[in-house]
Amino acid sequence: MFAALNKPYVLRGWKHKTCALVNLKDCTSKAVDRTGFELLLLCDGETELDGYLRQHAMKARMDEYVKKGIIRICEHAEPIHRLQQYRKYDNCLMESIQWSVTGRCNYKCRHCYMDAPDACTEDLITKQCFSIIDQMAECGVMRVSLTGGEPLIRRDLMQIIDHLNEKRILTDIIYTNGWLVTDELLDALEQRGLKPTFNMSYDGLGCHDWMRGVSGAENAVRDAIRRCVSHGFPINISVCLHKGNQAVLRDTVSYLASAGVNSIKISGVDRTALWRKNAEDNDMDIREYMDAVLAYIPYFFMDGMPVDLMLCSAVQLYKGKTEYDCIPCRCDGTDKADKVHLCGAFRSEGYIAPDGRMVPCMPMLDSDQLDGFPNILETGLKAALSDSFYMDYISSRISDLMEHNAECRDCPYVRKCCAGCRANALLGPDHDLWAPDRNLCILWKEGYVDRIMQVTEQAIRDYVK
Repeated sequence: MFAALNKPYVLRGWKHKTCALVNLKDCTSKAVDRTGFELLLLCDGETELDGYLRQHAMKARMDEYVKKGIIRICEHAEPIHRLQQYRKYDNCLMESIQWSVTGRCNYKCRHCYMDAPDACTEDLITKQCFSIIDQMAECGVMRVSLTGGEPLIRRDLMQIIDHLNEKRILTDIIYTNGWLVTDELLDALEQRGLKPTFNMSYDGLGCHDWMRGVSGAENAVRDAIRRCVSHGFPINISVCLHKGNQAVLRDTVSYLASAGVNSIKISGVDRTALWRKNAEDNDMDIREYMDAVLAYIPYFFMDGMPVDLMLCSAVQLYKGKTEYDCIPCRCDGTDKADKVHLCGAFRSEGYIAPDGRMVPCMPMLDSDQLDGFPNILETGLKAALSDSFYMDYISSRISDLMEHNAECRDCPYVRKCCAGCRANALLGPDHDLWAPDRNLCILWKEGYVDRIMQVTEQAIRDYVK
């Protein structure tokens, strides 16, 4: 008897994750224990399995994988495709990369990290972008999110996407302001077998043009939403909440949900240098932001829980469900927190800036304290994902932070909040990657965390039958 690995599954390994089953359909990896992986290695369509299946554990695992559709039984030899065979990468795993393929933009947003529309760095040429993609493939990167600036202004964007396709790297998300989302673009993506999520900003009914600095921006993103829904592309929307649009938050969420948006993320405006210059008294501090969010939460349940909704720094709410996640509560307050990584997002998704600089996340670009983070055009991606300052930092745990930071170590909340967001720490008053997240300190020490849960649970009792 033979068994063969079904498509779209392949076997891969990286440092610290040597046995992984990868699904090429959605480009995700799952660690497999030794027994399971030994079996999967034998499922090459050419190895006689009868002798191995005398082991009870191996036979049980075989039945499990057949039932899940991971492998199939073959009466005769059916060799699997060479791409399905095990390949080991000698760098650490980075499943996904968010990549700013340009710093330029057709908008003049009041808070831009890139100082768009002019951009603070020159864009890489097509050949350099192809080189980065080749390096991603050699490191086993599986998914890429394309952002900017505005990525759709690149004339060679489809060439970049085609090269990603050739290297079997999924174009997972496209971040865009929506102005250049056309039927022709969506048709071109569909012809390539791609259905990336379109992540767009919509900063409030009647308020979007002001935030984005372009007349007609609100109509453009509405049109883009309609086109994406018509073509069946998933849509995520980000809303920057400030004093000028908080009064229309409820109506904005209701409109977006009715328009077919899959999920919405509400956040305060990142206090970039540009925003501090252009806010026109609309800036909110963390207390003002939290008060606005707490005032909105009951409306979510009153309006029938219409969409998946993240109220950043506060709560994750779910369409049609009363379950919720209190975002500041990362851990249970026990010593288990000591082994938690500083940021889970760092571990699974890196960020590459338009000039090739690799940092944990885009907001960090607003800091000048980035010494040590690599430029992959100079060091190479493999080196960045191997023994490097970058990997040392994103591998750090809460126990490491407490060694650097006595204030957090002595705080009674540290094993619940896990020290908060590292970008907030870097961009806050301490300008230090190892500093406390001062916004999160306020949420815990001034009772906002308890209020989040109290308001949410009271709204569920009041408005959900």
